[in-house]
Amino acid sequence: MNDYSSDWIDTFLTTIDPAQTQREVALLQRQLPRDRFGRVVDICCGLGRHSGALAALGYSTTGIDRDATLIAKARRANPHVQFVTMDARGIETLDQQFDAAICMWQSFGYLERAGNDRLLSGISKTLRPGGCFVLDIYNRKFFEPRQGVLTSNRNGRAIQETKAIDGERIRIELIYDGDSMKSDRFDWEIFTVDQIASRANAVSLKMIAACSAFDERAAVSDSVPRMQVVFEKTG
Repeated sequence: MNDYSSDWIDTFLTTIDPAQTQREVALLQRQLPRDRFGRVVDICCGLGRHSGALAALGYSTTGIDRDATLIAKARRANPHVQFVTMDARGIETLDQQFDAAICMWQSFGYLERAGNDRLLSGISKTLRPGGCFVLDIYNRKFFEPRQGVLTSNRNGRAIQETKAIDGERIRIELIYDGDSMKSDRFDWEIFTVDQIASRANAVSLKMIAACSAFDERAAVSDSVPRMQVVFEKTG
């Protein structure tokens, strides 16, 4: 399970361009029209970027995250959203059904295979029949030929990023400003669109759409790092 340092939060999470959030939320609005999908659970919600924006548009939103510090910040920024500090694997304990679930910004896959399957099953169980799940994750086919070390600059910080795929998982190490004492290590199970569709289908979540760049006109592409996949609860 991945833990996020203050370096990562300050460098990547709190500096997201509001225009990017608007693009992401616009996709959610198109896929989850409020008159049919008014009750939304935001899984691994972080600072509540998406749940807060959806609530401002009239959705009834619940955000869950295991990081109590992020949840506290999310509550302060979005008092009109219900936030719960919890492990996403316990989503069924919310004891309510939702019209839709979202899991954005590569927040799925950090558990082992059995844990990821359990989370998918929990999401399916918490959705009403006909409910939808929108998932924003890494595309394995983008990263397979792009392993190794990359140096970049992010918000004035030098970032050395090392990526390696090991079986079903991608492992990433970040070193900040050349200081090995300031580093993060993450790993996730990583999927092709067909692989995640198969895993979701096993728990009654049928893929009904897939795209990239938060644009339904843009197909999932080996040249784009993330993909957005929409599932419908069938059982």
